[in-house]
Formats: sequence, C-alpha cells, structure tokens
Amino acid sequence: MASFPSSPADGEESVGFTTQQRVEFAVLTDKQIRDGMQSSVYPEVNTLPLMLDAYYVVVSLPQVRSVNTTFNRSSPHVVLQVNTQGGDFLFMCFPCANAKRRIYELTWIITMALARAKRETSDVNEALALCRAHATNLCASYTSEPSWAQVQEALQGGAPAVVWTQNQVVELDFKPVLQVQFKSAFEQAGVAVCDSEGAWQYEQRLLGMQPSIYALGAKDGNEELWANNTQELVGASVYLHEKKGVQEIVKGGVVVYYE
Repeated sequence: MASFPSSPADGEESVGFTTQQRVEFAVLTDKQIRDGMQSSVYPEVNTLPLMLDAYYVVVSLPQVRSVNTTFNRSSPHVVLQVNTQGGDFLFMCFPCANAKRRIYELTWIITMALARAKRETSDVNEALALCRAHATNLCASYTSEPSWAQVQEALQGGAPAVVWTQNQVVELDFKPVLQVQFKSAFEQAGVAVCDSEGAWQYEQRLLGMQPSIYALGAKDGNEELWANNTQELVGASVYLHEKKGVQEIVKGGVVVYYE
C-alpha cells in the first residue's frame, strides 16, 4: 500500500492535489516504477478530482509510455494501468464505491480535455498542460451540472419533456416533434440553435431511446463554430456512453422524453 498525504478535509471533495502533493505523488510513482512494483493501492486518492490529477501526474512522467483507465471487477477500485517505456506495467488502484461509473466519468473528461487541447496546440508538452487545465474545468462543470436523477424526477413528476443543460433541467409542456418545436424547446433552456438571421445552425440527432434523447450536432460548414464555441455537457456524455454506448461528446443541451 502506498503512503500518501491524508484525505481531503470536509468541504474539499471537489479539490485536486496541491502543488506539493503533485510533486510527492510524482516522486512516489517514479520510485514505484523504478522498483519494479506491479500494483499499489492509494486509499487517500478517492474523489474524481484527485483521480484526474493522479492521471495527469502519471502520464507526464518520462518513464511512462501510456496510461489506460479501467476498474477492478472483484473489488471497488478504479485502476490506472501504467505502461512504462521499458515494457513493464504498474496497476494503480484508487477506492471508489461505484468504480464502473467513475471510469466513464474519468475517460470522458480525459477525452473531452484532449479534444479541446488538440484544437489549441500541436505541441505535446503544451497540450498536456492544457489537458490538465481543461479537465479541471470540465470536472468542476460536471460536479455543478444537474444530475440524470433530476431529469428522471421531472419526467416522473409529469413533465411531457425536459431540456437538460449545464445549468438546469427545464420542464416543457409539450413533446417536440417538428424542428420548430425543438428550436422553441432549446431556446426555452437558453441553448442557441440559430444564427442572427434565424437559420438553424446545427443538426439534430437522436442519441438514445427509452427515453429518447435528442442532441445537437455540427452541421456542415459549422463544424469549427460547434467545436470551439459550444460547451460540453459532461453529464449527458457520461450517461449516454455508459447506458447507450454512444461515443459522441454531447454539447449545449439535450431534449429528453418518453415517446
């Protein structure tokens, strides 16, 4: 079992490593790799922000070739499989009551952060720093987003449909079917779908069923606008990947209802 600084204090569950802790964690992991250790448990690295921080510390080490995210099916642990330049590996295990869900959260935030960074730089070292910063922001956004449970609660409470965004779950008094109805639904939730002349900027996609989940996507000619100016909806991305196997990053907002 690895020795590492104590768990976060009350009220600090959304905080990652301090600068000093990053240094200590890097030194510890570097030593474990050099010592040929194959697995280690880190009881204090037990929140999403801490696990993300651990990932970016480890992936930046010169001895590390790649890092895969997985989980232990026999015990409640998120696992980073660290593959070294020399061909060895280290399994780093972090406690988590719902390790499978945490893996979806980790992988999607890491994927989104990388997609952002690639649009901003082609320099590897600069991209890594950007990835960490973007992941921190995405994690904070995810923590503050309305949850899928709130979407379910609204639908079970009698709302015909809802729009799920980063900021709120907006209950609708109708089920959108026509494009103009979807436009109205998104606008009620503060999600812009048209340009200054009222033309529909984005494509509409059905990404999930039971319930149906309608998302927006990049329309031909607006890919750059979509990529750079529309914020990721982490909660919907995680849910759709976990429950529906959807590989797309969801942005802006989604309309949800039972057909």
